[in-house]
Amino acid sequence: MLSRKNRISKKEFPSPKAKGARFFSTSFSTTIYTGKDKTLFSIVVSKKISKKAVDRNHLKRQFYSLAEKHLKTIIKGVKIVIYPKKEALKTPFLLLQKELSTVLKTAKLIP
Repeated sequence: MLSRKNRISKKEFPSPKAKGARFFSTSFSTTIYTGKDKTLFSIVVSKKISKKAVDRNHLKRQFYSLAEKHLKTIIKGVKIVIYPKKEALKTPFLLLQKELSTVLKTAKLIP
């Protein structure tokens, strides 16, 4: 699980007017904003994905653990917001890991 210091707080969360680079995958979409000196993550799971809080929390835990694995290799100074899609509920963890790696390489955040 990703520690609190590496998550975007409500105060730091980018406003809807802020423009970031968007990247899409079959299981999630990602918006990347320029930040300050450290890399921060946030996972936003809508009730459209699942009405059950158990399922939404499960997705959050999965994506936060994926973010933790990539934290050391990502360049510093970005805020990454991940929006899982409904397909992510059925997608195996290893496939989510590959998709996140692909998106981060496309965004040129990891080598």
